[in-house]
Amino acid sequence: MPLQYLAGQPLTADDLQNLAETRIVQGFDQSVVSSTTLADTAIVVPVRDMTKIELDIRYTSLGGGISWAWAITSGAVTCYNRSITSAGQSPTGNAANISAMRHRQIATIQEVQATAHYTTNTSQLILERLVCDGRGEIMFRFAQETSNANPTSLYYESYALYRRLSA
Repeated sequence: MPLQYLAGQPLTADDLQNLAETRIVQGFDQSVVSSTTLADTAIVVPVRDMTKIELDIRYTSLGGGISWAWAITSGAVTCYNRSITSAGQSPTGNAANISAMRHRQIATIQEVQATAHYTTNTSQLILERLVCDGRGEIMFRFAQETSNANPTSLYYESYALYRRLSA
């Protein structure tokens, strides 16, 4: 992002800090068993003005798939863009397993997305890019797409990167 300043105009520490990208890590494995109720995670992102968020989630489904959404936990936040890439099988009953990726774009931050169980052999991936505005905090939440006695687990190395785009 180019600096939006003219020659001779002083930069403040806040101006430079706004250019930095910050990483929020889940930090621990978290599982949901026999539940389609979204559970809070440690991935809580502060939104201050226009903010770009990049989410990288690693999970394993042992039968229940995964569903996820963001919750606005404080303040007023508007989502202008939410682009999602996930691996897995469509929960709509399509016969084809989508072993590569499927892409979706939606503009509501709290809309629940889901991927049916695909395989128990490897970890799966969810990537999201959000552009939000306002002031507040948003939290990543997840559950099983279909209630199953085997866990759906979010891995500790899952994270979100965020950076302010404007003041």
